[in-house]
Formats: sequence, C-alpha cells, structure tokens
Amino acid sequence: MCRQKPVPESLAGCAVAYTANSWSAGFTGTVTVTNTGATAWRLNSRFTAGQQIRQGWSGRFSQSGADVTVTDESWNGAVAPGGSVSLGFNASHSGSNPDPVGFAVGGAACARR
Repeated sequence: MCRQKPVPESLAGCAVAYTANSWSAGFTGTVTVTNTGATAWRLNSRFTAGQQIRQGWSGRFSQSGADVTVTDESWNGAVAPGGSVSLGFNASHSGSNPDPVGFAVGGAACARR
C-alpha cells in the first residue's frame, strides 16, 4: 500500500486584489497577492478579451494567448502568512478590458478582494 505524503496546510491559500486604470487602447493593472497560507508564489490568471501585457514589474511576467503567469523575483519569493506582494503591468486592449479571471497560486484558486 502506497501512502501519500499529506499536503501541508501552508501550501494553500491566497487572496487577490486587482485594479486597472484604462485609456483608449491600453491600461495599467495592479495586482496585490496576499498570502493566507503559502510561502512561495506563482500566480496564474487569464484575460478574456485579447489583452496583451507589454511590460511588468515586481514579478516575471509571461503570456501565452490569454494565459498569464507571473513568477516571483529573487527578492520577493517568500511571502510570510498574512503578508502580500504587489505587482504591476502595462498592457494593451482593443476596446474591451474586463478584469482577468482564474487567479490562482500553485493551482489553488485565490479569493478575490
């Protein structure tokens, strides 16, 4: 019989606050990820209207189609429980700019704040 190692409670839990300041064909987005249990982070989300990230800060941004992944920098990779990390980016849109969906850290969905 194979026993699975229990997943530590500290690997689950995050909350995300998102805001955007939009103009005709672009916007600046700000994301604050609050740790409610995990200590390292890799944030995933998804745009739904063709938005494209052009520049990001306080994380390493990558985008494949609608899917966006942000990984930590060397200086903000460990977020203590109750702590948070703020990320920002500039992006383009083509008239519609709904908020991204599916925020998750390590595959676990984040609560929206």
